[in-house]
Amino acid sequence: MFSSIYIDPRFAEEIRLPSLNYLKLHMRDVDIHTMNGFLVGCPILETLDTRLFGFNYKKLRVPSTLKRLKISSVGYGCYCLEMDLYSLGFDDLNTFSDVGNLQNVVKASLDV
Repeated sequence: MFSSIYIDPRFAEEIRLPSLNYLKLHMRDVDIHTMNGFLVGCPILETLDTRLFGFNYKKLRVPSTLKRLKISSVGYGCYCLEMDLYSLGFDDLNTFSDVGNLQNVVKASLDV
C-alpha cells in the first residue's frame, strides 16, 4: 500500500498493525515519542525503511523482531544508514541510541 496519511501524535500509541512485517515510512516533523508509540503497534515488523525529515534518531526504539533497518534523513545534512540486524547479531536490539557505537556496521554512507 502506498498512500499519505496523517497520524495525530495524541493517538500514535493506539494504532495497531499486528500483521505488518514491512514498513516504508516517509514522515515530516515527527517527534520521537510519536514514532516510538507508532512502532509499538507493529509487533512482527521485520523491515523498517524510513525517510524522515527533521527527526532525531537518538532514542528510536525498534521492535525486537526487526531484521533490517534503513534510515534516510533529510535536513541538516543528508545521511543514509542501512543495517541487516539479524546477520549482524542485533536480533535482540530494541534501542537505536548511539551512532558512534555501531561496531558491527559493515558499510555506511554519510554526506555532510
